[in-house]
Amino acid sequence: MPRARITAIILSVATAWLGTALVSRAQDSFVQRLLQQQVYDPTMNDGDGEEDEYAVDQAAMWLQQPAAQPAAPSLDSARRSTRGSRQGNVGLASVPNMFGDCACGTTATATVLSAFGTIQDSQFKLPMIGGSRTGKIAENDIAMPVDRIFASYNHYTDVFQMRTQPTFPAGPSLFRQEPIDRYTIGFEKTFFNQMTSIELRMPFSGSFNATLPGLAVNNGNFGNLAVILKGLLWQGQNLGLGAGMAIDTPTGSSTVSRLGPTNLRIENDAVHLLPYVGFLYAPGDPQWGWGNGLFVTGFLQFDAATNGNQVQFVDPTTKAMTNLGKYNEQNLMFMDLSVGYWLYRNPYAYRWTGFAVVNEIHYTTSVQSPDIVAGATNGAGATVTNPSGHIDVTNYTIGVQALMFDMSSLRVAGVFPVGSRSDSRFFDSEVQVQFNRRF
Repeated sequence: MPRARITAIILSVATAWLGTALVSRAQDSFVQRLLQQQVYDPTMNDGDGEEDEYAVDQAAMWLQQPAAQPAAPSLDSARRSTRGSRQGNVGLASVPNMFGDCACGTTATATVLSAFGTIQDSQFKLPMIGGSRTGKIAENDIAMPVDRIFASYNHYTDVFQMRTQPTFPAGPSLFRQEPIDRYTIGFEKTFFNQMTSIELRMPFSGSFNATLPGLAVNNGNFGNLAVILKGLLWQGQNLGLGAGMAIDTPTGSSTVSRLGPTNLRIENDAVHLLPYVGFLYAPGDPQWGWGNGLFVTGFLQFDAATNGNQVQFVDPTTKAMTNLGKYNEQNLMFMDLSVGYWLYRNPYAYRWTGFAVVNEIHYTTSVQSPDIVAGATNGAGATVTNPSGHIDVTNYTIGVQALMFDMSSLRVAGVFPVGSRSDSRFFDSEVQVQFNRRF
């Protein structure tokens, strides 16, 4: 117990005891004086008998001990009760958010012909244009609308890869991998008795500038602002169903690569629409002790680009632009499932009110063939496409959540690709740190 709280209790008890002693002493003094004035005197006439009886009754009333008062409600109990009701952390509301896995990038292949007659083949993967796919609902979210603010950190290991090799004259192949850090802040606000909500997410990426002989790629720090509209379709005691739409807006930076004598610029123009359906299931209520701490959540979501991204050559000296066309990113389908369990749950604890472990599986697949954009200028040629053709990626996520004061959650997870081929994984590994505060 804190020292300040112990001191307050001791002062309260001492003050109450001192007040009681002073009141008791005053009562005794008053009653003694009253009895001395009303002592029976035989010289007094009989008409004073009624006054004597009244005085004795009055003295007895003053000597009577006061009735016990009801105990004041505990401040600690009231605080916990208020906190629990504000959280609404019962039943389905106790289900944690899904962690998620990763946004995916686009593969670009470039062939560079220098002004000196040499030929150099270069290939690189676009480092998530504008932080694309930020509207994926499985990223630190749940199908139930809630009031919250949140912040996330993602570290993607070797998510960006680039390779270059001189083919005439022949030379050694050079390969480079780079990590990318992404920071996301956002909030969610419910409406219509918490049946719907609007969520905003804004990602930022760490500085990125990778170079190899004859090739350099850099990307900006701003990502795409995502707007997510959520709705709760049905809610029972143990099961809830939700649906909504995420809108990925092109507010992020474009990608620029230096290919020998010219620059290749890929604009961030596409608007993505990501409709989804989801569910959450909890057979018990860990706060009140019935059932068990199991919980399950899942999402099915489609990602459709409404337009393409402009691809163009830009002369580094004159700034003259040559348009190659618009590259349309592949439409994708996401399937996400999360299963977890509350290892510890005590909503009346002072600080740490719960610990849960979460296991997730995430599957991403393309639903159309890749687009291709190609062109040449100033002795350099470039092709933007997905040479693998199909996207088929599975990631496994495992994480833990610590619940603080029944209102805030601190979450840490690791993400690991299941496939071993380079075309079945977006990165080598990922670390996630997330913080949510409900209100």
